[in-house]
Amino acid sequence: MKILILSLLFAAPLFAGQKSLNEDNVLTHLHFLYKSVKIKGSIATVKGPKLSKKVGLNEETSESFSFRKRKFEMPLGELNFEKKLAHNTYKAVSNSGMSVGTAFYVGGEFILTNFHVWNNEYIMDACDKFKITTNPDLGNKRFSCKKVHHCVKELDFCLVEVKPSGNTPLSKIAHAPNLKTAIEENQVIRLIGNVKGNGLQASKGRGLIHKGTRYFHQAPLFKGASGGPLFNEAGEVIAINYAESRVLRGSKARNYAIPLIYVLQELEENVDQSILDQLAL
Repeated sequence: MKILILSLLFAAPLFAGQKSLNEDNVLTHLHFLYKSVKIKGSIATVKGPKLSKKVGLNEETSESFSFRKRKFEMPLGELNFEKKLAHNTYKAVSNSGMSVGTAFYVGGEFILTNFHVWNNEYIMDACDKFKITTNPDLGNKRFSCKKVHHCVKELDFCLVEVKPSGNTPLSKIAHAPNLKTAIEENQVIRLIGNVKGNGLQASKGRGLIHKGTRYFHQAPLFKGASGGPLFNEAGEVIAINYAESRVLRGSKARNYAIPLIYVLQELEENVDQSILDQLAL
């Protein structure tokens, strides 16, 4: 299986210095879930992050675009649905303590995140400073690493076990998500991530392409969302986000995620059955 995965996978650079936004395929712009939210009746007013660094607009021209904080309205039911999904999604601090990303719950006391979130040099070292923080609905509880069980650079993921927060295990407050390993295409997708380390934010887009061991999609994704879940329209986790596009618009404006089927195949070959039995995969 490793040979198959490696043969399918092609180079996957981490475009951390670039931003991705394709207006034609964005259904809901990136926005905070717990900050700067105002509710009036059945409508929620939300704000997006301030991303004022100018970046290349597309692959054909040198025009630049400055993505600044924006405010817009959305149905309250949609926001509440995103918050429900965020029960499984957490802010993460790398094992060096020097960078931030995202992680999500997969059952037992385990979370998945990107290998480069765990260690940007792709080293499977012992637990040091890695920790996750739940969202406000779950009390902003912090959970530190107990053990990293398996990491794969080519698929950019790590399976990490966490310690209880005080006397509270993660499994007591977390809601096991629906994890779907079947390959999907041409789906409406959404994501949740700890963008720029400023707290959980969500976005939604149309279009999903499967190629090799990757998904390409166009829901807005920016630095800090790495390691977070990619959901289908039903709210099932289908992949781990790991990289963003080089360009904002055009045929090459696409973000990157690893379908869960390839993660599960790796875990089945390299992790004890006693651990697999605890996962919702």
